[in-house]
Amino acid sequence: MKISIRGVSCSGKTTLAKRLSKELNIKHIELDECYWLPNWQNRELNEFLQVVEKKLKAESWVMDGNYSKVYKGLKVDYDYQVWLDYSFTKIFYRYCKRTFDRVVFKRRVCNGNIENYKSLFSADSLLLWILKTYWKRKSELKILQANGDKKLIVIKKEDDIVRMIENLKKRMR
Repeated sequence: MKISIRGVSCSGKTTLAKRLSKELNIKHIELDECYWLPNWQNRELNEFLQVVEKKLKAESWVMDGNYSKVYKGLKVDYDYQVWLDYSFTKIFYRYCKRTFDRVVFKRRVCNGNIENYKSLFSADSLLLWILKTYWKRKSELKILQANGDKKLIVIKKEDDIVRMIENLKKRMR
């Protein structure tokens, strides 16, 4: 089984992917981990796509991330695309909680990188990224829904996740 998880930053894509990886016993592909090198240096595009393409050759996987470079540059053949579609309020709450935890406790992410107080107020801040992309992601989801994508699973609340996991487990038997 191959599952792509998308949604706005801080919607819980990686958390859900880790959970699905564990519960379904399938490989987890974290696009942020593939893209970001130590010291917040990004991989060159071709190298990034090669890393992801190699990982996509696995028999089954769950991949999280919104990298349009991946979806436009590679043939991503998934069985299901899970879209986390939460309110802006929930996303903002998760951003605050996650950022506080990462900055205060110096939690390592993406190849050992650490978020810091300076990053909160920079032009590249995650909050500005969320504000810039929230409605764009909503529009992308509406297009998929309008096209009647049968592989699409939209998650609007936590209860939807439990039902989805139960259904996916049944399909894997």
